[in-house]
Amino acid sequence: MFDGSLRTEVDRVTKPLGRSLARIGVTADILTLLGVLFALVAGVLIVSGHLLLSVVAVALAGVPDLLDGPVAKVLHTTSKRGAFIDSFSDRVSDFILFGSLAWYYVDRKDSTMALVSFASYGMASFISYQRAKAELLGFNAKGGLMERAERVLMIGFGLLVTPILPYVLVFILLASSVTVVQRFVKIWTQASRQIDKSRKVRRPHGSRRSRVRRENVSVRGERLKARPYRSKVLARRSSEGLIKRFRDTYKA
Repeated sequence: MFDGSLRTEVDRVTKPLGRSLARIGVTADILTLLGVLFALVAGVLIVSGHLLLSVVAVALAGVPDLLDGPVAKVLHTTSKRGAFIDSFSDRVSDFILFGSLAWYYVDRKDSTMALVSFASYGMASFISYQRAKAELLGFNAKGGLMERAERVLMIGFGLLVTPILPYVLVFILLASSVTVVQRFVKIWTQASRQIDKSRKVRRPHGSRRSRVRRENVSVRGERLKARPYRSKVLARRSSEGLIKRFRDTYKA
Protein backbone atom coordinates (compact mmCIF):
# COMPACT_ATOMS: atom_id res chain seq x y z
CA MET A 1 0.00 0.00 0.00
CA PHE A 2 2.73 2.49 0.96
CA ASP A 3 4.63 1.55 -2.18
CA GLY A 4 1.49 1.73 -4.28
CA SER A 5 -1.54 3.97 -3.67
CA LEU A 6 -0.01 5.91 -0.73
CA ARG A 7 3.43 6.41 -2.24
CA THR A 8 2.72 9.97 -3.39
CA GLU A 9 1.57 11.07 0.06
CA VAL A 10 4.59 9.44 1.71
CA ASP A 11 6.98 11.19 -0.70
CA ARG A 12 5.47 14.57 0.14
CA VAL A 13 6.54 14.09 3.75
CA THR A 14 9.90 12.39 3.22
CA LYS A 15 11.29 14.69 0.50
CA PRO A 16 11.67 17.77 2.76
CA LEU A 17 13.22 15.61 5.47
CA GLY A 18 15.59 14.11 2.92
CA ARG A 19 16.75 17.59 1.86
CA SER A 20 17.37 18.58 5.48
CA LEU A 21 19.41 15.45 6.20
CA ALA A 22 21.44 15.89 3.02
CA ARG A 23 22.35 19.44 4.04
CA ILE A 24 23.93 18.26 7.29
CA GLY A 25 25.97 15.58 5.51
CA VAL A 26 23.88 12.44 6.09
CA THR A 27 24.12 9.97 3.20
CA ALA A 28 21.79 7.19 2.10
CA ASP A 29 24.32 4.49 3.05
CA ILE A 30 24.50 5.85 6.61
CA LEU A 31 20.72 5.71 6.92
CA THR A 32 20.63 2.16 5.57
CA LEU A 33 23.25 1.05 8.10
CA LEU A 34 21.37 2.78 10.92
CA GLY A 35 18.19 0.92 9.95
CA VAL A 36 19.93 -2.45 10.28
CA LEU A 37 21.53 -1.48 13.60
CA PHE A 38 18.22 -0.36 15.10
CA ALA A 39 16.59 -3.59 13.87
CA LEU A 40 19.35 -5.53 15.63
CA VAL A 41 18.72 -3.59 18.83
CA ALA A 42 15.00 -4.30 18.52
CA GLY A 43 15.74 -8.02 18.06
CA VAL A 44 17.86 -8.12 21.22
CA LEU A 45 15.12 -6.35 23.20
CA ILE A 46 12.45 -8.73 21.89
CA VAL A 47 14.45 -11.85 22.76
CA SER A 48 15.15 -10.51 26.24
CA GLY A 49 11.44 -9.84 26.77
CA HIS A 50 11.52 -6.02 26.75
CA LEU A 51 8.71 -5.69 24.23
CA LEU A 52 7.70 -2.12 25.05
CA LEU A 53 11.25 -0.85 24.66
CA SER A 54 11.58 -2.74 21.41
CA VAL A 55 8.75 -0.62 19.94
CA VAL A 56 11.04 2.41 19.99
CA ALA A 57 13.82 0.47 18.29
CA VAL A 58 11.42 -0.86 15.61
CA ALA A 59 10.22 2.69 14.91
CA LEU A 60 13.81 3.92 14.66
CA ALA A 61 14.60 1.04 12.30
CA GLY A 62 11.72 1.97 9.98
CA VAL A 63 12.44 5.69 9.73
CA PRO A 64 15.83 5.40 7.93
CA ASP A 65 14.23 3.04 5.40
CA LEU A 66 11.80 5.82 4.45
CA LEU A 67 14.47 8.52 4.21
CA ASP A 68 17.41 6.85 2.45
CA GLY A 69 15.72 7.08 -0.95
CA PRO A 70 14.92 10.83 -0.76
CA VAL A 71 18.44 11.58 0.54
CA ALA A 72 19.98 9.66 -2.37
CA LYS A 73 17.85 11.61 -4.84
CA VAL A 74 18.84 14.95 -3.33
CA LEU A 75 22.55 14.07 -3.39
CA HIS A 76 22.25 12.47 -6.86
CA THR A 77 23.79 9.26 -5.56
CA THR A 78 21.11 6.85 -6.75
CA SER A 79 22.69 3.77 -8.29
CA LYS A 80 22.20 0.05 -8.76
CA ARG A 81 24.66 -0.55 -5.93
CA GLY A 82 22.58 1.58 -3.59
CA ALA A 83 19.37 -0.17 -4.66
CA PHE A 84 20.99 -3.54 -3.97
CA ILE A 85 22.26 -2.49 -0.53
CA ASP A 86 18.85 -1.06 0.39
CA SER A 87 16.99 -4.20 -0.69
CA PHE A 88 19.47 -6.51 1.02
CA SER A 89 19.35 -4.53 4.27
CA ASP A 90 15.54 -4.76 4.25
CA ARG A 91 15.75 -8.55 4.04
CA VAL A 92 18.26 -8.61 6.89
CA SER A 93 16.02 -6.42 9.05
CA ASP A 94 13.01 -8.64 8.34
CA PHE A 95 15.01 -11.70 9.30
CA ILE A 96 16.11 -10.08 12.57
CA LEU A 97 12.60 -9.00 13.57
CA PHE A 98 10.75 -12.21 12.71
CA GLY A 99 13.63 -14.37 13.93
CA SER A 100 13.67 -12.62 17.29
CA LEU A 101 9.89 -13.06 17.59
CA ALA A 102 10.24 -16.77 16.86
CA TRP A 103 13.02 -17.01 19.45
CA TYR A 104 10.85 -15.14 21.94
CA TYR A 105 8.04 -17.71 21.59
CA VAL A 106 10.44 -20.67 21.60
CA ASP A 107 11.73 -19.53 25.01
CA ARG A 108 8.14 -19.45 26.23
CA LYS A 109 7.40 -22.95 24.88
CA ASP A 110 4.86 -21.61 22.37
CA SER A 111 5.77 -23.61 19.28
CA THR A 112 2.64 -22.52 17.37
CA MET A 113 3.47 -18.82 17.47
CA ALA A 114 7.11 -19.56 16.77
CA LEU A 115 5.99 -21.36 13.62
CA VAL A 116 3.69 -18.46 12.71
CA SER A 117 6.62 -16.03 13.06
CA PHE A 118 8.80 -18.20 10.86
CA ALA A 119 6.04 -18.60 8.26
CA SER A 120 5.46 -14.84 8.23
CA TYR A 121 9.11 -14.30 7.37
CA GLY A 122 8.81 -16.91 4.62
CA MET A 123 5.84 -15.11 3.08
CA ALA A 124 7.69 -11.80 3.34
CA SER A 125 10.59 -13.36 1.44
CA PHE A 126 8.18 -14.58 -1.28
CA ILE A 127 6.81 -11.05 -1.66
CA SER A 128 10.25 -9.49 -2.05
CA TYR A 129 11.38 -12.24 -4.45
CA GLN A 130 8.32 -11.75 -6.66
CA ARG A 131 9.04 -8.06 -7.04
CA ALA A 132 12.75 -8.58 -7.70
CA LYS A 133 12.15 -11.27 -10.33
CA ALA A 134 9.31 -9.35 -11.97
CA GLU A 135 11.41 -6.19 -12.32
CA LEU A 136 14.24 -8.29 -13.76
CA LEU A 137 11.82 -9.60 -16.42
CA GLY A 138 10.44 -6.13 -17.14
CA PHE A 139 7.13 -6.45 -15.26
CA ASN A 140 5.58 -4.38 -12.49
CA ALA A 141 4.91 -6.15 -9.19
CA LYS A 142 4.42 -3.24 -6.81
CA GLY A 143 1.43 -3.05 -4.51
CA GLY A 144 -0.46 -5.55 -2.44
CA LEU A 145 -2.19 -5.81 0.90
CA MET A 146 0.89 -6.36 3.09
CA GLU A 147 4.18 -4.80 1.99
CA ARG A 148 7.21 -4.16 4.15
CA ALA A 149 6.04 -0.83 5.57
CA GLU A 150 2.76 -2.40 6.66
CA ARG A 151 4.60 -5.34 8.24
CA VAL A 152 6.83 -3.06 10.29
CA LEU A 153 3.85 -0.99 11.46
CA MET A 154 1.88 -4.08 12.43
CA ILE A 155 4.83 -5.56 14.34
CA GLY A 156 5.30 -2.28 16.20
CA PHE A 157 1.61 -2.15 17.07
CA GLY A 158 1.67 -5.75 18.29
CA LEU A 159 4.71 -5.10 20.47
CA LEU A 160 3.07 -2.00 21.89
CA VAL A 161 -0.09 -3.91 22.82
CA THR A 162 1.49 -7.18 23.94
CA PRO A 163 -1.72 -9.22 24.56
CA ILE A 164 -2.76 -8.94 20.89
CA LEU A 165 0.71 -9.71 19.50
CA PRO A 166 -0.19 -13.32 18.55
CA TYR A 167 -3.27 -12.12 16.66
CA VAL A 168 -1.20 -9.47 14.90
CA LEU A 169 1.31 -12.08 13.75
CA VAL A 170 -1.47 -14.32 12.46
CA PHE A 171 -2.93 -11.36 10.58
CA ILE A 172 0.49 -10.57 9.07
CA LEU A 173 0.79 -14.17 7.92
CA LEU A 174 -2.65 -14.22 6.30
CA ALA A 175 -2.30 -10.77 4.71
CA SER A 176 1.17 -11.66 3.39
CA SER A 177 -0.25 -14.83 1.85
CA VAL A 178 -2.93 -12.75 0.11
CA THR A 179 -0.23 -10.37 -1.15
CA VAL A 180 1.74 -13.28 -2.60
CA VAL A 181 -1.35 -14.36 -4.55
CA GLN A 182 -2.06 -10.78 -5.66
CA ARG A 183 1.43 -10.28 -7.02
CA PHE A 184 1.46 -13.69 -8.68
CA VAL A 185 -1.78 -12.90 -10.53
CA LYS A 186 -0.47 -9.45 -11.49
CA ILE A 187 2.77 -10.82 -12.92
CA TRP A 188 0.97 -13.73 -14.62
CA THR A 189 -1.46 -11.32 -16.31
CA GLN A 190 1.35 -9.11 -17.64
CA ALA A 191 3.29 -12.12 -18.92
CA SER A 192 0.18 -13.53 -20.63
CA ARG A 193 -0.48 -10.22 -22.37
CA GLN A 194 3.09 -10.17 -23.64
CA ILE A 195 2.66 -13.67 -25.08
CA ASP A 196 -0.60 -12.67 -26.78
CA LYS A 197 1.05 -9.64 -28.37
CA SER A 198 3.91 -11.74 -29.72
CA ARG A 199 1.43 -14.20 -31.22
CA LYS A 200 -0.46 -11.42 -32.97
CA VAL A 201 2.72 -10.08 -34.51
CA ARG A 202 3.66 -13.49 -35.94
CA ARG A 203 1.70 -14.61 -39.03
CA PRO A 204 0.32 -18.16 -39.14
CA HIS A 205 2.39 -20.79 -40.93
CA GLY A 206 -0.33 -21.54 -43.47
CA SER A 207 -1.10 -17.93 -44.46
CA ARG A 208 -1.30 -16.80 -48.09
CA ARG A 209 1.89 -14.80 -47.78
CA SER A 210 3.86 -17.80 -46.53
CA ARG A 211 2.46 -20.03 -49.31
CA VAL A 212 3.46 -17.49 -51.98
CA ARG A 213 6.91 -17.28 -50.47
CA ARG A 214 7.30 -21.07 -50.55
CA GLU A 215 6.12 -21.21 -54.16
CA ASN A 216 8.62 -18.53 -55.18
CA VAL A 217 11.41 -20.44 -53.48
CA SER A 218 10.44 -23.65 -55.29
CA VAL A 219 10.31 -21.86 -58.66
CA ARG A 220 13.71 -20.35 -58.06
CA GLY A 221 15.04 -23.78 -57.20
CA GLU A 222 13.70 -25.22 -60.43
CA ARG A 223 15.29 -22.40 -62.40
CA LEU A 224 18.61 -23.01 -60.75
CA LYS A 225 18.35 -26.69 -61.58
CA ALA A 226 17.52 -25.89 -65.20
CA ARG A 227 20.50 -23.64 -65.73
CA PRO A 228 23.09 -26.41 -66.06
CA TYR A 229 20.93 -28.15 -68.70
CA ARG A 230 20.55 -24.99 -70.75
CA SER A 231 24.23 -24.29 -70.54
CA LYS A 232 25.01 -27.78 -71.86
CA VAL A 233 22.66 -27.29 -74.81
CA LEU A 234 24.25 -23.99 -75.67
CA ALA A 235 27.71 -25.49 -75.40
CA ARG A 236 26.75 -28.34 -77.71
CA ARG A 237 25.23 -26.00 -80.24
CA SER A 238 28.26 -23.76 -80.25
CA SER A 239 30.59 -26.74 -80.72
CA GLU A 240 28.50 -28.07 -83.64
CA GLY A 241 28.64 -24.62 -85.26
CA LEU A 242 32.43 -24.53 -84.99
CA ILE A 243 32.77 -27.98 -86.51
CA LYS A 244 30.49 -27.05 -89.40
CA ARG A 245 32.50 -23.88 -90.08
CA PHE A 246 35.73 -25.87 -90.02
CA ARG A 247 34.36 -28.37 -92.54
CA ASP A 248 33.18 -25.66 -94.87
CA THR A 249 36.56 -23.98 -94.73
CA TYR A 250 38.41 -27.28 -95.33
CA LYS A 251 36.23 -28.13 -98.34
CA ALA A 252 36.83 -24.75 -99.80
